[in-house]
Amino acid sequence: MDIVSIVMIVTMLAIFYGFYCRESAVNSVLGKHLM
Repeated sequence: MDIVSIVMIVTMLAIFYGFYCRESAVNSVLGKHLM
């Protein structure tokens, strides 16, 4: 694997991880607010 492939994979994982964490945070905040 070359540098470009590694960078692309890391970027995709970072975006997916950030989106997942943001959704989890929003759900937890909404859950606490509704509770």
